[in-house]
Amino acid sequence: MPKFEIKHEKTGEVLFSGKASSLKELVQRAVHFGSDASLLQMAVTKLGLKKVGKMRLYGANLAEADLSEIDLTEADFSGSNLSKSKLEGSCLKKGIFSRCNLSNTDMTRTTLSDCNLTEANLFRANLSKAIIDTANFTGANLNCANLAGNKLSKANFTKADLSEAVLTSSDMSRIQLSGNKLTKADLSWGVLSKARIERADLTGANLERADLSDAKLIGATLVNANLKEANLSGADLAGADLTGADLSAANLSGAKLTNAKLPKTNLNGSKLIRAEGFNCDLSGAAVRDSDLTGANFSSSQLVETDFSKSILVSANFSNAQMQGAVLTRTNLQEADFQKAAAQNADFSQASGEKVDFSGAVLQGANLQEANFFKAKLERADLSSANVSKASFRDGDLTRVIALATIFVSADLQNTSFKDADVSAADFTNANFSGVTMSQVAAVNANLTGTDFSWAFIDNTDFSGVKISGTKMRGAKLTAVKGIKLKKKEA
Repeated sequence: MPKFEIKHEKTGEVLFSGKASSLKELVQRAVHFGSDASLLQMAVTKLGLKKVGKMRLYGANLAEADLSEIDLTEADFSGSNLSKSKLEGSCLKKGIFSRCNLSNTDMTRTTLSDCNLTEANLFRANLSKAIIDTANFTGANLNCANLAGNKLSKANFTKADLSEAVLTSSDMSRIQLSGNKLTKADLSWGVLSKARIERADLTGANLERADLSDAKLIGATLVNANLKEANLSGADLAGADLTGADLSAANLSGAKLTNAKLPKTNLNGSKLIRAEGFNCDLSGAAVRDSDLTGANFSSSQLVETDFSKSILVSANFSNAQMQGAVLTRTNLQEADFQKAAAQNADFSQASGEKVDFSGAVLQGANLQEANFFKAKLERADLSSANVSKASFRDGDLTRVIALATIFVSADLQNTSFKDADVSAADFTNANFSGVTMSQVAAVNANLTGTDFSWAFIDNTDFSGVKISGTKMRGAKLTAVKGIKLKKKEA
């Protein structure tokens, strides 16, 4: 029978030696008996002794050793070199492997319950299908390690480096990963519901179809992360940085996005129902075909954000910066744009009742063919906007400013234009029937073909207007300035 030696990694000192059929047998003997296995086991049996104390193999050099399918329960390999070794199917329960070099080690199906792996080097270690519950990885290097398909919820990963680690389909619900480094880690299909991942670095991480419902991601970095079809419902992403992230078809219903950074993100097809996004940055983001019902993006940065074809029912965009935003064909039912800065924004073919644009700046905006029944535009600035063929029927345009605005063929029936300034506006073929115009400045406006049937016009200045073909059937005019309009039948 050959003789084997276990030497110290640095000094070369022989820690344990003896005859055995393999190094694996010698290691197991050292761990369990500390001397000749047969004699010691005989003594234990005959004398009825309790379990013999285990030998500590501090700093042992066991690189590339085959230690698979053996019992190393409570073994102490602190500081040892086990790189490229085979621990497949072995039991390391309650073992001490702190500061061990376990890089490139095969640890598939290994039992690591209550195992101490603090500050261990597990670079590229394969821990797939291992039993990791209650293992302690504090400060460990798990860079590029494979932990796929494992239950990790109760393991301790405090300050562990999980960069580029493979965690696909793993159960990490309620896990504590606050402050951890997870750059380019693969967490796709993982379960991270109610996990605490505050201030973690997930730059470039893959979280496709991951379950992050009710997770805490406050202040986390998710720059360029893949969150396609991820479940982030109820997640707290306040102050998180998701610049350039892909959130297409993701569920962010009820998520907290207060002060979050989401510029140039892809949110196409996503759900943001009742999401809280106060003061967040969505500049340049793509949010097409999405559902933002009841979402709050007040005071947010939405410059050049594309919301086209999205549902924005009861959404709050008050005080938001929306210059150049695209909202074409959106559903804006009861949406709130009070005091929003939406210069040059595109609302073409958008629709919805009771949309509130009070105090909004819509200079140069495109509202062609928009349908806003009973909309509120009090004190809104529509100067140079294009409102051709749009409908504001029964709307409130009190004190609106619409200098040089294009209202060609617009439907403004039964609207209120009290104290408004529509000087130089083009109302060619617009429908003003039943409108109330009081204290309005319409200097140099184009009223060619405009229908004022049954309108109430009081103290309005029409100086320099074009009135060819204007219809005034049943209209009531008092104190009109600038020109005397003749009432005639249509």
